[in-house]
Amino acid sequence: MDKKVRKKGLILILMLILLQQASCSRTVVKKSYSRKFDEGLTQLQLLSHRTNLNFTDTIKKRILIFTVSSAKIRIDAEVTFTFYVDFVRDGYQSNFEHNGTVLNFVAPPIRIETPEFHGMRITQVEKGALINEAEEIEKIKNKLSDRFEQEGAKLIKQRALVDKCEEALSSFLAELLLQQDYGDVQEINVTFYEN
Repeated sequence: MDKKVRKKGLILILMLILLQQASCSRTVVKKSYSRKFDEGLTQLQLLSHRTNLNFTDTIKKRILIFTVSSAKIRIDAEVTFTFYVDFVRDGYQSNFEHNGTVLNFVAPPIRIETPEFHGMRITQVEKGALINEAEEIEKIKNKLSDRFEQEGAKLIKQRALVDKCEEALSSFLAELLLQQDYGDVQEINVTFYEN
């Protein structure tokens, strides 16, 4: 078979596999890349990053414009950031070069799931008069996910994290190509669309 025809056929097969597997369900499901797109997943988890979170927050009780009391709390927790791509929602591009030995894959932008908190401890450092600490602590807990999604967005811009995501996606694509009995690819170049 002509190399050009085989190359076009492989691109078509790769696109059909990804679309078929990804379009079966629009459900958001957490799976690692090693579980691939079985079960019709539209998303591919690339990386989980766990970090410790420690900070102090001040709660203020105000009447009109005057602060009448304040309290301080300390929050300690581990936060897990999970980074993924969504092939159906964001699309992708692929092409082969050098007689099918190089795959160039332009992947969807890296996205972040809502951060998960583990072992959260909230302690009162200073008590304040007229402040319902339990109610205020609950408000702070509810805002933590939004606050740390912004932290995750900062992580996405770090080159080291992007390199790890590229490596994970390259491994996934190499495994997918081997499963399709296409062992001619010697190099896989992955880049991500910008958000």
